[in-house]
Amino acid sequence: MSDEIILRLDNISKKFGGLVALENVNLEVRAGEICGLIGPNGAGKTTLFNVVCGVYRPAGGTVWFKGESVSGLPVHQIARRGIARTFQVVKPIPRLTVLENVLIAGASHLLAGAWIPFTTRGQRAVREKAMTALIRVGLAAEANLPAGQLNLGYLRRLELARALVMNPSLLLLDEPVAGLGYDAVEDFLTLIRELRREGLTVLLVEHNTGVAEALCDHMLVLDHGKMIAAGEPARVLADQAVIEAYLGKDDFLGPSA
Repeated sequence: MSDEIILRLDNISKKFGGLVALENVNLEVRAGEICGLIGPNGAGKTTLFNVVCGVYRPAGGTVWFKGESVSGLPVHQIARRGIARTFQVVKPIPRLTVLENVLIAGASHLLAGAWIPFTTRGQRAVREKAMTALIRVGLAAEANLPAGQLNLGYLRRLELARALVMNPSLLLLDEPVAGLGYDAVEDFLTLIRELRREGLTVLLVEHNTGVAEALCDHMLVLDHGKMIAAGEPARVLADQAVIEAYLGKDDFLGPSA
């Protein structure tokens, strides 16, 4: 992990009608770290991801990536700069093979926003990138299987491969181990650590605080659209405001006498 700040959010706000989803959110993610974004349901975590990736335009503030403002850029331009993401709900095309699902993501990334012919040479390049992504996530042997035959653990890996084929430097993971059993969770965490060793920076949303504490170098906490804590995982999870956000203030204080 370096001191370089790869992602910075300055006073990011987002509203949906009268609902304030994010309010003056500030955060920094350093290159080479695994940073966890936690918070109770409805805290604004996925909304923040969507702002970073360009799905939503912020109502206020600036998103900086590698020192450049990417606020308001379309999704494909942000992806081309090196930000890729996964989704909590995995939706591959089940009748296509595992490789074909990754090929689609790679081809879309190559062609989005660019008037270039998809030549035979380009097809070979995308295929090589797709196979490399499958090797990285341990799915090379399943490349020719229909995606609909994969179990949830392998589907999570397929979703990760579809992000990696874009050759990102910052990877946003939205609850990547949700629904997995203990062994599958451990395997997936090992995979994420390996990707970090290869040079990727990771920002992940994780509802399970135990998983986040075990995996992350740095942790951020959102509650009702506001950043309420940031720092080392153990210190953050011991913060009274964080405990109250998860348990509720009345539960935290205990029954009255």
